[in-house]
Amino acid sequence: MSDKTRWACEVAMCMSNPAGPMAVAECVPPIQKLQRELAKGHAYPVCPFVSSGGGGGDNGGGGDDGRDRTRQQIQ
Repeated sequence: MSDKTRWACEVAMCMSNPAGPMAVAECVPPIQKLQRELAKGHAYPVCPFVSSGGGGGDNGGGGDDGRDRTRQQIQ
């Protein structure tokens, strides 16, 4: 996994935390980097292992939405 992909997936996981994106110490650096990148006008990073969650789309079948796979990749 490239550094850019890893960072994008860290951002996705941190943003999904109900307690807030920086509630976990490990999330502070990736979220601060996100803020800097967005302030420069860069696009929001996209983790290739996370679906848009729009529903109705093809998510690989079998009820697997990719979250377990994402957790395994990032660990």
